[in-house]
Amino acid sequence: DEAGLIYAGRGLEGVVRRIAKDHKIIAGKTVERLRFAEILTALESKRFSHDQSLVIDEQTKHRLHLSRAMRNHSAHPNSQRGSQGFREEAILMAQKANELWKKCSASGVQFI
Repeated sequence: DEAGLIYAGRGLEGVVRRIAKDHKIIAGKTVERLRFAEILTALESKRFSHDQSLVIDEQTKHRLHLSRAMRNHSAHPNSQRGSQGFREEAILMAQKANELWKKCSASGVQFI
């Protein structure tokens, strides 16, 4: 379950990076050279022009941070983490990645 959570988180992160690249969220910089934290900060203030909803909401931001913390868990073996909810979180991450991809790849989508 833990591995599934990490894979789902990497998938969600990949979708967020691709959205940032496709929509050129930071003028003059290539997404490949940006740290993920910079991308997340830039996208969390962006809204979809058609319905004013946030591109990256609080739950998605939390899930992305959880995924990164899980990946870094092996570097901090003394920290205690329960394994409850990994499968559910992985499913929610995959669903959010799919939802974001569909919304952001539709024709005419713009961020404000």
